[in-house]
Amino acid sequence: VVGTVSVTDADPGQSHTFQIDGGTGANTFTLDQAGRIRVREGVTLDFEQNNAYTLELSVVDNGSPLLADTATINIEIVDVDEPAKLQSNTASVGENAIEGTVLAILELVDPEGFPENYAIALLNVGDGANFVLDPVSLELKVAAGAVFDFETDPLNELTFEIVDLTGQSETSRVNFLVQITDQNDPPRVLTTRITVSELAAVGDILGQLRFADTDQGETFTAEIVGGTGAEFFQVDPVTHLITLKEGAQLDADAGNSLLTLEIRVTDSGGLTGDGIVEVRLNNVNEPPKINDNLQVPAAISGQQFQFTLPQDWIVDPEGGSFQVSIYLQDGDGNPIGLPSWLKFNQSTRTLSGLPDPNFLGNTTLTLRAFEFGSLNLFSTATFTIEVQEGNAPFTNAVRPWDVDNNGRATPNDILSVVNFLLEFGVQSARNGNRFVGFVDVNGDGLVTPVDILLVINELIRQAFTQLQGEAIDYLDPADDREDAIDAAFNDIGASSLF
Repeated sequence: VVGTVSVTDADPGQSHTFQIDGGTGANTFTLDQAGRIRVREGVTLDFEQNNAYTLELSVVDNGSPLLADTATINIEIVDVDEPAKLQSNTASVGENAIEGTVLAILELVDPEGFPENYAIALLNVGDGANFVLDPVSLELKVAAGAVFDFETDPLNELTFEIVDLTGQSETSRVNFLVQITDQNDPPRVLTTRITVSELAAVGDILGQLRFADTDQGETFTAEIVGGTGAEFFQVDPVTHLITLKEGAQLDADAGNSLLTLEIRVTDSGGLTGDGIVEVRLNNVNEPPKINDNLQVPAAISGQQFQFTLPQDWIVDPEGGSFQVSIYLQDGDGNPIGLPSWLKFNQSTRTLSGLPDPNFLGNTTLTLRAFEFGSLNLFSTATFTIEVQEGNAPFTNAVRPWDVDNNGRATPNDILSVVNFLLEFGVQSARNGNRFVGFVDVNGDGLVTPVDILLVINELIRQAFTQLQGEAIDYLDPADDREDAIDAAFNDIGASSLF
């Protein structure tokens, strides 16, 4: 409230209505019906800009007839000592700016016209450590050790403290923003090492250089500018592929098993970066050699097959390590795994499995011996494994009760035999019937209910084994282990199988 207008009226009890009719302060002040004059919302008074205003007011009573009066009011603005401010609160600097770069000269503005009465200091908060302020020239400079990166931190925030040396106004703090501007950054060589076989020939691609640049969308040109390997290698400036020079001979035994290449890369903006690439030469290395005569014994349906590759099957000329894999190939020569009955242990190099009549006949497998290295040396050979019918192809000689060959006895094994009997009756499993499991459990050449009984006996035996083989007291109510046997029979009960 700037002030209150008072009204005198000879007629007691009358109310009055006020309004502003004009004056230089008509847009600066408001007048309510209580006669209170206020600064209009959003308006700031400034003695230096305008130190006096007038208001032309009128007041009307509520008598009959209505009577009115007018008056002109003068409002004087009292000067207050205001603190100085920065002329500008922003600046910019390039991300590659070096120590001592001047990004701004600060200027203090004092509403009272005495900027010399103030001192300004840069506080070590926010990003203040990246800059220094000359207290005399007020030059804002890049500090030693400052690192800017437009891509990760494009804005630095500073805080300045402004002190009134006369003590007439309080110390104030102001924020200052420094915009980091994008500049072309030099490229970097990422590749540090490549490995090359000394058997490499002219035209072989030996490696490809990789580069990086903070700036997006850059293209690079590469060249070899030095190093002990410069006489042997060349790099395509566009594709960055390293190849052997015409006439160059690599020899790891000649004392140059470790060479260096000094690489220079230039980005599309003309900036360059250098890097050292080590070139390690592999001593003469040949792929593993596979014996030409690979003989594998035949596998018998229903019988466990196991064959460990003889050590003389595969030999590495240098005595190095290699990995062996065995697989089928599709029509395009791509690996597609092994037959479902067969497994290969790479550690022991052993083939094992239990074949069934579905796999009778010859299967051609591929053996691959792979030696790790930059050239991926390997050799391949094929061999044949034959699954023969044998005397009891429909009998699991390893686990007779394991009809479905899943490694354990379950009610499903009983179900397989039952289904066979329901569909074909008691007969030989060889009579052109499709293979549905090792349904000839006892190996007598026929599928009969006896085969079911043998699986049931195995399930009972396993149930008793779980009960630790102790005698059961059927009259002792505390001995409930017979319930476990009943539960086992329930699993194989006729109601769930037939």
